[in-house]
Amino acid sequence: LGLPCEGLVIASALSVQDPFTLPSHLIIKDPREYAEAVRRSYESRLFFDNGHASEPLMLRNLFVLWISELRKLLVERCGPGGGARRGQRRENMRGTFTRCSQVVSSKFATVPKRLVNMANSV
Repeated sequence: LGLPCEGLVIASALSVQDPFTLPSHLIIKDPREYAEAVRRSYESRLFFDNGHASEPLMLRNLFVLWISELRKLLVERCGPGGGARRGQRRENMRGTFTRCSQVVSSKFATVPKRLVNMANSV
């Protein structure tokens, strides 16, 4: 750390709603399903925390993974025959952010809309 860019990412990530899921027994009635949702949320947080016991660093690590997934999607989109006209690029970027967030959320216990909000705040 110690770089202004990382400080900006951390401050932005802390200023929006927590992107990780927070299961509630009031919504998930089945005890086994609830326990699985809590376990998945805990394991996702633990993965991004990387042993630092720091929520700001956990959010920074989540953003780094999100931005690397976004890069993969953009490279795929701009590959052979994947180029878009200038007017379409702006419209498609919103969809690309959403698709990227869905990819990350399929692997980890996060909420896609909250990931998009975090990315937009950075």
